[in-house]
Amino acid sequence: EKAMLNYEIKALNPADYEKCYEIWGSPQAEAEQWLDELDHGNRKIFMACSRETFIGEIALVYEKNDPQYTIPGQERIYPAWLFKKEYQGQDVAGALVDYVIAQA
Repeated sequence: EKAMLNYEIKALNPADYEKCYEIWGSPQAEAEQWLDELDHGNRKIFMACSRETFIGEIALVYEKNDPQYTIPGQERIYPAWLFKKEYQGQDVAGALVDYVIAQA
C-alpha cells in the first residue's frame, strides 16, 4: 500500500515558471505564450507541490479566441493535468480540479 502523499496546492508565481519544466520534462512549444498569458492575468496556473517539488499542474484560462479553450466572457478550466509519473494515481488530479473550480 502506498504511503499518503503530502502536498499543497498553490497559485504559480511567474518567477517560478521554469519549475514547470520539472513536470513537462522540457520547455513546451507554447511555454512562452503561456507565460505571457500568466503575466497579463489571462491564465492562472495552480501547482501541486510536495516539499517544494512541482508534481502536477492545472490552468484556468480566461480569454483565448478559440472555442476549444473558452466561452466568451466565461472562465474555462484548461485540462492541463500534467504530473510526474511517480505521482500519478494518488488523486492529485481530483484535488487540483476541486481547487481550481473553487478559484473560478
